[in-house]
Amino acid sequence: ECPVGTYKDVDGSEPSLCSPCALDSLPNRAVFVYVR
Repeated sequence: ECPVGTYKDVDGSEPSLCSPCALDSLPNRAVFVYVR
């Protein structure tokens, strides 16, 4: 799993695959997960 505020657009579990996400460009599902 990636830390809150990051996402992973490839398969794998390496933390280095996680990238910071712009909160204003997240899909609704990702925003829900972030808020939760």
